[in-house]
Amino acid sequence: MHLETKQKLDRELKPRYSLKIAAVSSSGSKGLLSLNVEILDVNDNPPIFEETEYRVSINDSILPGTAIVQTIAVDPDDGKNARIAYSMSDEFETHFELDTETGWLK
Repeated sequence: MHLETKQKLDRELKPRYSLKIAAVSSSGSKGLLSLNVEILDVNDNPPIFEETEYRVSINDSILPGTAIVQTIAVDPDDGKNARIAYSMSDEFETHFELDTETGWLK
């Protein structure tokens, strides 16, 4: 059997297809095949932050290690492709600490 797609498939839009394929012999007898196709994920979506901009005001007497804000992003991909790691510009690393897994800024 040879099966081809007619258009691009997108797991985020439709993760699986259930096809019924019929075969008819020259004598008229029929056979039916059920084919389930599961679309695998590719890392084709960027993370999306809940907010486009975060603004925080803090007092200059804040203690080191105090949580300031948590940035939150989601990725519509699946499995390992949906994992998010947070980072920030090197110039701020002497003043702030960012939890690369949770997005908490301290």
